[in-house]
Amino acid sequence: MKHNLLKSVALLAASTAVLAACSNSGSSTEASKSAEGSKELTVYVDQGYESYINDVKADFEKENGVTVTVKTGDALTGLDNLSLDNQSGSAPDVMMAPYDRVGSLGSEGQLSELTLADSSKTDDTTTALVTNDGKVYGSPAVIETLVLYYNKDLLTEAPKTFAGIL
Repeated sequence: MKHNLLKSVALLAASTAVLAACSNSGSSTEASKSAEGSKELTVYVDQGYESYINDVKADFEKENGVTVTVKTGDALTGLDNLSLDNQSGSAPDVMMAPYDRVGSLGSEGQLSELTLADSSKTDDTTTALVTNDGKVYGSPAVIETLVLYYNKDLLTEAPKTFAGIL
């Protein structure tokens, strides 16, 4: 698990354009060129990932020749603040965003378009989730499978539909 997330962050960093790197005062191309020469990377993660990120940070820095600054906070609040952070120049270079937010953030100009380093490692479905109007705005990291548990003492038979739960 740790290795896969680290690969995702490395893939994103190596793709020459970074998530949340553009601002209203510059173009995505300018932001991408700036990120290419940078030896520093600011990563924003939800507090729940802080210890994990700090555990893998040193190896990532050594393998990629960069210095990583980790900022933490509530993930959704970070996304909500992205527009203002871009305007002030304090936006992170890399952050995780739910798939349903990537399209709107991209169309608002909050994310830089990027090229996946190795598109053969992602399937069409996950790539489509981070693509808007033909532009890729993120590196697919995880696919969630939601599971519904039920108490057999309260329900003798599992419902066939969500309406059956009620």
